[in-house]
Amino acid sequence: MLLCVLALAGALAALRSEGVQHWLTGRINAALQAPAEAGAAPAIYARITHLSGPLPFAFELGAELYDADGLWLRLPACSVSWDWQALPRVLRMAFVRVDKAELLRLPRLPDAPAPAPSPPLTEAGLRTMLGDALRTLASLPGWLPQLRLDEFSLSNARLPQALLGQSTSAATSALARLDAGLDLVAGTDRAQAKLEVSLKAVEDTPLLLAGQAVS
Repeated sequence: MLLCVLALAGALAALRSEGVQHWLTGRINAALQAPAEAGAAPAIYARITHLSGPLPFAFELGAELYDADGLWLRLPACSVSWDWQALPRVLRMAFVRVDKAELLRLPRLPDAPAPAPSPPLTEAGLRTMLGDALRTLASLPGWLPQLRLDEFSLSNARLPQALLGQSTSAATSALARLDAGLDLVAGTDRAQAKLEVSLKAVEDTPLLLAGQAVS
């Protein structure tokens, strides 16, 4: 028993060392960029830029997502903490925080059909998507643990205003700032969430939604 405890303590200490975390980052990146089929490059792949923190119960990382045209999403500062003591009945995430995310453009999927025209991204649209996700979570098999997310925060995210339904040349390089907060409880008997969203213009650029300026 003592040997098991010492081995576990040694493994936890190793996971928190800079050298092991650097090695682990390399192994994760190699797995993420491995082609699904021999000789075929992945359509979309991710790269971990840094990994640190008291693994495996909490960590901080940066990530970048690429497609055939290059970088399309940058996540420089993400942090996660979860409560292992709540297992096995509940998978409890104490917090998931994403700071200064930057969506450069939508990804390009090879051989994908042209997407149907969609309405501009709005708070109402985000709430609809959240409602659909909650209904899916509530229909999961009963043997799965309940999912509890105490805090999800998206802070100071940047995205092109062109994705908000404004396609004029004036909005081509204009950016919008998105902040969001979410707490979530989902299980087989119920699913509920609280969502807060804030969408603002960056600097002195007006925020344009479907051609209309928003203060």
